[in-house]
Amino acid sequence: MAHLATPGIFTQTASVALLLAGLWRRDCVLLASAPIVAQRSFLLHMEWGSPWCPLRAATRAITAGVLGLVAALALVIHVLGVQLGWWWAIREQDAWAPAWILAAALLLVLLQRTPALMVGEAQFWLAMLAGAWAATWPWQQPLLGAACAFALVIAVVVMWSAWGFARHCGSGLLRQAD
Repeated sequence: MAHLATPGIFTQTASVALLLAGLWRRDCVLLASAPIVAQRSFLLHMEWGSPWCPLRAATRAITAGVLGLVAALALVIHVLGVQLGWWWAIREQDAWAPAWILAAALLLVLLQRTPALMVGEAQFWLAMLAGAWAATWPWQQPLLGAACAFALVIAVVVMWSAWGFARHCGSGLLRQAD
């Protein structure tokens, strides 16, 4: 299968678009999806331009891990701010949120290098879309907590994977740099 050689700017633009749409709509589901798209985009494109010296690769891995932790912490602060009444999220969750996430997911799935990677990425995004759909389901409209709970679950997933990436991949590459 031929690989679509598209630069990472398209997938990073999808992450920024989700972030801006989430801020504009004050939607926890869209805000939660932005760091996941950014993280998956980094994982997709981290090998482009390789081989790199191990120190440079370790720096990129640790930086990506730290940025993932910061994004997850910002998401937790946003959810806590909504719950404490520091600012308000919309009561009517955006019915288009799963469609926005689906567009970014399709882009990330289609850019995978092999059919096996495409299937794995598609499975990940199906689970993500199921959660987004459940959080924005019309009968959940009065329950702002469903979207916030989804955002907290995503924040935990981002924190866990970002910490693991920085700790294991970054430290492994640093050991190779010696």
